Amino acid sequence: MKYFLKRLPFLLTFTILIVAFIVRVDNITQPLIDPFSWGEAHTAMIAENFYRLNSNPFYPQVSLGGIIPNYQARDLPIVGYLSSLIYLFTDQQDWVGRAVAIVFGLWGVFAFYNLVLNVWDRQHAILGAALLALLPGAIAVDRSFLPDPAMVALVSTSLWMLALYLKQGRELFLILFGITGFLGVATKLVGIICLLPVSYVTISVLRHKRDINQSTLKLDHNHQQNYNPFALVAFTIFIIQAAFLYQLWARYIASSKPGNYLIGAENWIWHDGFNIWFSQQYFIPQLWNILINQFWSLPILVLMLLGLVLPYKQITQKGDTPYSQTVIQWIFHWWLLGGMLYYAVGAKELVNHPWSLHVLSPIVAALSARGIIAVLAYWSSMLKLPSSASTVAVIPISLILICLLSFSNKPALASLYLPQARSSYEMGLKLKSMTAPEDLLVTLGHVMDDPTAIYYSQRRGWTFPSVNTGRVWNQFPDNEQDAIKAFNNLQIQGAGWLAIAGERKQDFWTHHLALVEHINKTCHFEYKDNESELVIYSIPPASDPQKAVNNEFYF
Repeated sequence: MKYFLKRLPFLLTFTILIVAFIVRVDNITQPLIDPFSWGEAHTAMIAENFYRLNSNPFYPQVSLGGIIPNYQARDLPIVGYLSSLIYLFTDQQDWVGRAVAIVFGLWGVFAFYNLVLNVWDRQHAILGAALLALLPGAIAVDRSFLPDPAMVALVSTSLWMLALYLKQGRELFLILFGITGFLGVATKLVGIICLLPVSYVTISVLRHKRDINQSTLKLDHNHQQNYNPFALVAFTIFIIQAAFLYQLWARYIASSKPGNYLIGAENWIWHDGFNIWFSQQYFIPQLWNILINQFWSLPILVLMLLGLVLPYKQITQKGDTPYSQTVIQWIFHWWLLGGMLYYAVGAKELVNHPWSLHVLSPIVAALSARGIIAVLAYWSSMLKLPSSASTVAVIPISLILICLLSFSNKPALASLYLPQARSSYEMGLKLKSMTAPEDLLVTLGHVMDDPTAIYYSQRRGWTFPSVNTGRVWNQFPDNEQDAIKAFNNLQIQGAGWLAIAGERKQDFWTHHLALVEHINKTCHFEYKDNESELVIYSIPPASDPQKAVNNEFYF
């Protein structure tokens, strides 16, 4: 019995990882047609171009923008590059990208468990890991072909290494803290929010070192500093500088093509201005809908709030807690503050690309676990239970509660598996069968600006209207003549095919009649699917435009 109790934490942790694997590997062969298709198609394009064209990891490119390479390196392409290496053995398969993301997701759960273990204690670590394993948003993102699972895993590992360094002072942990911190921030820009808790800890221990040097205080054994504050400062600066330099590199190669721009540049507040964002209520209604109905749930948010405001118990007995541990136990509060500051300038980025909210999943899991333990401790004190009994019961009761919460979140998880991009997927497959490899395509997918059809066609081309920093991503130009000029410009650049999904029937066939008339006069009708209402045209060369014949019968 004693042996079993001794091994119980390991068994629980192993079980949590197994459960996390099972729920993430479900439907792993699903094409990239779920609600995250926009981001997945971009990541998959990068992997495809590594595999088929250029394997240099510092020159990731997407298949958008015509023949000239369209380099997009805002995110360090770890997931895409690893997937392209596996393609050498499996050929190009969507499940490979999902599998790479799942591996990072599982490591993220494990790293998070160890982070909480070193910040708080084992109870919080087990419950927090269980929550992270079962949060609907975490499950959905961790099985998606996206950079976010790698980013969360790397920043969690970096903070774990930071906690270990503060405890043990080993240089290896400091080096791993710096490397994983840089990789995490470079893998996805939103990972930069972890620099706020890192900076807080670094500045705090440096100030503590100064205070000790200025006093005659002699520290006892429990309060001895094993770490070097100045080395910690140096590695923190390294993370910040390296991430900044990589972003400069991303901007440089993105501007290497005339007219190109960095993806997402239009999502920051300085692009639209404060007035526009305030007129849209700072996107809070959209954020609330995502958090409540998809990513987490109202009960989870309530538990997180309780964990945020309720006081923390001492890690050891009063008076024995080293200063470094007192500082590190607030790391999730500062992580959350970093997320709030990021939202202040990048709210549009987060609501347009909701998978980016995954960076907050560890915070939600940790603080919710703290909320559960605090509530159970309050109940046990009200019932006047012995402290030993309440301590033994807290984990099984909490796990049962987590399972109930997970069951209630099944509809939210199901919504994140819906094949919303199926029409774009089928459009891409049809274009692949109708076109030659050198043909350039123009697509209007199920959602404007979604490149899923381009990816599955295995061709190069454009979404229409092509994205630029002067246009809202999901709207046509206000002036229809501008849309016609944009289409003519693509024709001049060599576009040979135009495909329009059935979902565009209302906003295209009904509200853009001048553009429709122009297309009918300059292009050839080639195909229509009566069930999905997919329509495909061929576009004559701009040097010899021909009028189409009998194009009016299908709409």
